[in-house]
Amino acid sequence: MNFNTFQNNKILNNAEKAGWKLYPLTDLLTDDSRNSLKIKKREYIEEGTTPIVDQGKALIGGYSNVEDGFYKEDSYLVFGDHTRILKYIDFPAFIGADGVKILKNINRDIAITKYLYYFLRTVSIPDTGYNRHFKFLKEVIIPVPKIEVQIKIVNLLDKIINVIDKRQQQIEALSALKQSIFLDMFGDPNTNLNGYAKKSLKEIGKVITGNTPPRKDKDNYGDYIEWIKTNNISDDSIYLTEAKEFLSKEGKSIGRVAPENSLLVTCIAGSKSSIGKVAIANREVAFNQQINAIIPFENINTAFLFTQFKILQPYIQSFSTNSMKGMISKTNFEKIEVIVPTFKLQLKFRDKFKQIISIEEKLKDSLEKIEEMRDSLLHKAFNGELFKKETRV
Repeated sequence: MNFNTFQNNKILNNAEKAGWKLYPLTDLLTDDSRNSLKIKKREYIEEGTTPIVDQGKALIGGYSNVEDGFYKEDSYLVFGDHTRILKYIDFPAFIGADGVKILKNINRDIAITKYLYYFLRTVSIPDTGYNRHFKFLKEVIIPVPKIEVQIKIVNLLDKIINVIDKRQQQIEALSALKQSIFLDMFGDPNTNLNGYAKKSLKEIGKVITGNTPPRKDKDNYGDYIEWIKTNNISDDSIYLTEAKEFLSKEGKSIGRVAPENSLLVTCIAGSKSSIGKVAIANREVAFNQQINAIIPFENINTAFLFTQFKILQPYIQSFSTNSMKGMISKTNFEKIEVIVPTFKLQLKFRDKFKQIISIEEKLKDSLEKIEEMRDSLLHKAFNGELFKKETRV
């Protein structure tokens, strides 16, 4: 059998030596998208009778109250033609109108749908940007053992995925807890001042906008400073994620630099919903012109400010231009107002914040180790190394 160039051929060869059969994906799965009504993004509703599965990261993109036309198979896969995101679905659903493929299992006596899902998660489909990727998926070769072995592999992976999901839920709950403690201590800064003074950002710190000076890639950075972009400000992280580009010595001398403990905020983004994302600089960084940095004055705590910004994001977005691509000018950004309790109260909140972060970090370390275990099991499972005595077809 001819293998494609992007799969791990060693895994396929090992599986074949172990007695597994190799099938082209198209022998096991077919594009059945035509049998589901496609719902446009603007027609999604937050609550409804039937979920909509699209090519976004979330399992469910939205809902619809349309009464007919949804897909009714008991288990199937959904593939994002643009995003390469793959989902296992075991409930009736509509699909999103943009770039979504329904993959129906046409040989259930040969392969379990969830087994196919887990295997396809191990395949690195080439990333060609916002283009269509289904043409690559159709080239995938799938190693298939006996049904009994598939069941054992699925059950094992289900257990570890369940542990990962629970760990992620714990981390998300802790993230929400920080905001809950803030609201308990200070009230909602959107609606209730609780007698606290309200000040503009210009009054509580120095605001600077980034720029794009000369820079180098990571392999040649030496002692150069990290250069941060909007994708280094993540909703899943308190701190800036690791940079891939670094300022040269010349660039550092003319770049905009934020010291440790600054707050970095996205002020230009591809969509208005991405405006106002925040991260704390736990190190000195330079940053691009799509970001504003607030260097707080001595009576302002960054953890307090970070949490307030998370709560105020819709209010912050109201300062952006009325266009599909959001933008807040520095002048408008400096007009944004926040509540300013006593510094003593801010520090009391900071201490609670740091306690939660400590627990979060331990959970994230644990999650990383579990994910490494999952990856190892995925490799062994489809390499024919698990359940060897039962693996021959």
